Amino acid sequence: MCGILGIYGESSVVKELFSGMESMQNRGQTSCGFLTYDGSNIFPKKTDGMVNDLFTRKELQESPDNYFGSMGIAHVRYATSGGEDTQAHKRDAQPEYITSPLFISAAHNGQIYNGQEISKTFKRKPRTKCDV
Repeated sequence: MCGILGIYGESSVVKELFSGMESMQNRGQTSCGFLTYDGSNIFPKKTDGMVNDLFTRKELQESPDNYFGSMGIAHVRYATSGGEDTQAHKRDAQPEYITSPLFISAAHNGQIYNGQEISKTFKRKPRTKCDV
């Protein structure tokens, strides 16, 4: 079962997202990621593996300004779909997002029963095998 966290604040929320992800690491160890948004730009960071594989707490303390944004979403993933190899885990890390024609980001826990069928009806092809 995955872990999902969303934060809206008045200043950069990346440290709080990182701390929250560490706290819910037990919910998934396949991959993890977060995305912050400053009203104009998105700042995503995703990887396979554990939260500390994104960056260490020391790196976060030294360069938090690399991830602006007073709102963010984070996800730790326990894979129930997609591939089993490292590249698949990296590709399927969440949150997923699109930037055109508008910005939207989502994180998902579980599987959409008819997700593959639904995806065939859209012009946009997903980057991942993940249902989101």
